[in-house]
Formats: sequence, C-alpha cells, structure tokens
Amino acid sequence: MENNTAEDMVFNEPQTDLFGNKDVLIVTEETKDCLIGTTKWVKFLAVLTCILLAISLLFGLSMAYGLTSSLSALEAMGSSLGSSAVYGGTSIIFTFGLMALFILYPTLRMFKYSSKTRAAVANDDDDTLAEGFEEMRKLFKYIGWITALCLMFVGVILIFGIITAVTTMHWF
Repeated sequence: MENNTAEDMVFNEPQTDLFGNKDVLIVTEETKDCLIGTTKWVKFLAVLTCILLAISLLFGLSMAYGLTSSLSALEAMGSSLGSSAVYGGTSIIFTFGLMALFILYPTLRMFKYSSKTRAAVANDDDDTLAEGFEEMRKLFKYIGWITALCLMFVGVILIFGIITAVTTMHWF
C-alpha cells in the first residue's frame, strides 16, 4: 500500500459520474465526522432555543396576566387605568408572540439541517446532503436579512438622534 504525502495528493480533482456528465464531490470520512459533529451542536442549539422560547413565552404570558389583573384591581378601586389593562396585556402578548415567530423559523431550519445532514452522512445520500445544505443556506439568509434590518433600524435611530441633537442645541 502506498503512503501519500500532502504533496502527492491532489485536492478538488475534477471527477465525473459513470456517464461522464458532471463533477462529483467526494466526501471523505474526515468530512463526514466534521458534519456529524456540526449536526450535534446545531441540534443542541435548536433544543436550547426551543427551551428558551418556551420560557420567554411563559414569562410574557405571566407579565400580561399580572398587568391585566393589577390594572383591573385598580379599576375596581375607582381608578381610570383599568381600560389600559386590556391594551397593555394585548400588546405584551403580541410582542412576545411576534418574537416567538422570529425565533421559531431559524429553530426549525436548524432542526431540518441537523436531521437531513445526519441522514445524508449515514446513508451516503448526495440528494439529502444537498437538502441539508439548502436548509443551512435558508437559515443564514434569514439571519442575514434580520441583521441587515437591525442595522438599518439602528442607522435610522442614529440619524434621528443626530437631527434631534442638532435642532435642539442652543448655539449661544
């Protein structure tokens, strides 16, 4: 058996299938081990995200209930704040629900990536591996869009802050 050194090995040498139609990607055992290790961590993060999502939803519901019951008690004592209890509770529930939706999508993508990639490595299935990487692409695309929106939001706030500071400044 011949022992190849790093200089003797050719990386990314074009390969074709049996019909000579397309390039074939060869996944080595080391690459498979890296993919399996990645899927374990991605699944761990997805499970952790689900747990934190459930805790935050319970926290939001308890905050909404506490606000509603507190303001209802004030209304019973004759205060006019009771009508805002409904709006306050509803806005908290809406905010936490919206946050849950924003977090749920990437969590589902992480689960899909993990399961498809693990199945592809176990079965040596190129199509399933491509589906797993497609899930990863969608996950990072979503994270990129959310990051861009957050940066634009911060930029708009910064511009309005500068405009407000300049217009309210006393020059003398």
